[in-house]
Amino acid sequence: MMEIQIEKDEQQKALEMLQQVRKRERDELMRQVEEVKAQGGTYAESVKNEMASRIEKQVQMIEALLEDKKNLQEHCEAVTEKAKDIQHTSDKQMKALEDRL
Repeated sequence: MMEIQIEKDEQQKALEMLQQVRKRERDELMRQVEEVKAQGGTYAESVKNEMASRIEKQVQMIEALLEDKKNLQEHCEAVTEKAKDIQHTSDKQMKALEDRL
């Protein structure tokens, strides 16, 4: 009977030790989870800020491209108008020369 009591006590101590180990491991795991959550939040904020910065740069680039397009279009229209004027003047001069002959 004494042996059974000793065995029972040993098993109880082993069970208590395992419960303590389990509790420490669970506490450590919870600490790690909280740490990862905190890092994840920081990382997410960093990524958000980086993406916002990239978007702003792209918006500025698009605005600059649109402005360049507008300026080029105006320049092309001016060159086209000048070419038409030159063509018209040239046609008049050719007609005047043909009329003389």
